[in-house]
Amino acid sequence: MSDTTARHPTFRSGIMKCVAIVGSVEFATLSMLALVLSVAAGTLIDISAGNDRAHMVVYQAWWFYLLLLLICASLLASVVVRFPWHRNQLGFVLVHVSLAGIIVSGTICAKMREEIVFSAQTDTLPFHFEIYDDVSSELDYPLHIEGWSVSAVELDGMSGSMFRATKNPGLGWVYLFSFGLVAGMCVMFGRKPT
Repeated sequence: MSDTTARHPTFRSGIMKCVAIVGSVEFATLSMLALVLSVAAGTLIDISAGNDRAHMVVYQAWWFYLLLLLICASLLASVVVRFPWHRNQLGFVLVHVSLAGIIVSGTICAKMREEIVFSAQTDTLPFHFEIYDDVSSELDYPLHIEGWSVSAVELDGMSGSMFRATKNPGLGWVYLFSFGLVAGMCVMFGRKPT
């Protein structure tokens, strides 16, 4: 027991009350409702003013990231308040931890993603890429070069072979947590009701 909790026995119970509030169904419902309304507003802004404006006003705004953080806190707190877990709660724990992981890793991926659109004649790429023929019609699947994913694109008004190179360093974590989410759902729906 730490010195702070020894001097103030109500400190630990105060923290657990906060965790219980954040982990409650009511808090989760309110935070998800706020997320739904925010995404609806972002969609309306996207339709009326364009994608860049919607990202600037909603999806890249500090309050949207705070909202995602509150949802992650709610997901993780709902797992913490049920500790110690029983075997029949494995699916619940996997689903909630995986959802929080998807939100966090997806947000990190969105912030760290790099994208370059280039023609076959460019020399300013961060990797070596040579085109010998017009292969843009044959490049149906992405080509992976030094952590970059290169695929052919068609852009209006541009002729010749055009390509898009993307680098998404945290995408593996998103896939890992997505697998955990599916595994947790299978465990939840696969167990017999008690």
